[in-house]
Amino acid sequence: LTNQDWVPCPYTFILGENITLNVPALFYYAGGAQINGTVVAGAYYQRYANSKLTINEPGSMKVTTETFIVRYMDADPNAGIYIIGDNNDETIGLEASVIYFYQGMINAKNADIKVGTYWQTNESDNHQGSANLVLDNSNMTVTVNEHNMKATANSTVTLTNGSNVTVAGGYQGVGVSIDATSSMTMAKSIFVSKINNYHYTSLQEALNAAQDGETIKLIADEIFTEDNRTNSSGTWYEGVYYVGDKNFTIDLNNYKVTQNGAVNDYMFLFKNDGGKDNTITFKNGTIDAGINAYCAICTSTTSTQKITINT
Repeated sequence: LTNQDWVPCPYTFILGENITLNVPALFYYAGGAQINGTVVAGAYYQRYANSKLTINEPGSMKVTTETFIVRYMDADPNAGIYIIGDNNDETIGLEASVIYFYQGMINAKNADIKVGTYWQTNESDNHQGSANLVLDNSNMTVTVNEHNMKATANSTVTLTNGSNVTVAGGYQGVGVSIDATSSMTMAKSIFVSKINNYHYTSLQEALNAAQDGETIKLIADEIFTEDNRTNSSGTWYEGVYYVGDKNFTIDLNNYKVTQNGAVNDYMFLFKNDGGKDNTITFKNGTIDAGINAYCAICTSTTSTQKITINT
C-alpha cells in the first residue's frame, strides 16, 4: 500500500503467516490485532486503551525510518504491544529506529527487540497511567550510543527469566527490576545502587524511591560530577538532596562516595517536610567530600530527623 501517508487500522485484524504488509505508515487505534506475518512500516502510531497488538512467532514488525509511538493507554494498563517468540534468535519480533512509549505495556516473552533510541515516559499530554516494559526470557538491544535509554517517572522496567538488555549508550531513569538470572549492560553508565531487586544508576534515584524500612545498598563507587549532582537553590550544588520523612538505611557496602569538584555545598543534604520524625542510617563505607564541599552530611535546620552513622 503506497497511495496514502497513513494506513488506519480501527478494528481487530489478523495478518496471517507468509503475508507481508508494507505501508508508508500504520495507525492502529482499536481492537486486538494479531501479527503472524510481517509488517514493514515507515512509521507506527498506536493509541487508545482498547488497542492491543500481539506479534506471534514467526511474525515480526519493523518500523524503518521514523518513530514508533504507543500512547493514550491510561484507561487499561494491559493495552499495548505483546511480542511472543519461540527462543529463535534469528527472528527479531520488533525492530524500530526510535520508540516513544507513553502509557500501557510492552511485554516480550521468548522474543527479541532491537531499537535505535528508546524513551519510556508518561510525562505527556497530562494523561495518567504508567508505562511498563516487561521482558521474560527476552533480549533487547538499544543501538544508538549518542542517546540514553530513558525510563522516567511513573514507569517500570522488569527483566526476568534470563532476559538481557544491552545499551550502546547509557541509561537514565527509574529503578530497573532485575532478577538473579537476568542482566543489563550499558556502555556509558553503570548501576551504583539497588533496593531489593531494583537497580539505580544514581544514589539520587534510589533515595527518591526509598520507602520506610528499606535499605539502599551501593554496588559500585559513586562519583558526583556536573552530570549527576543535584541543586537545592541558586548556585549551591549537592551530591544528593533528599526531601521526605522516610526511615531508611544507606549501606555503602564497602564502596566509596566521592566528587570531582562539582559539589560546593553538601555531599548529602536531607530535609524532612513530612508529618513524622525519621531516621536515616549510614553504614559500611567511605564518604570523601573533598576540599570544595562544606561537609559530607547535613540535615536542614527545619528538619525533625536523626542521622545515624554506624562504622
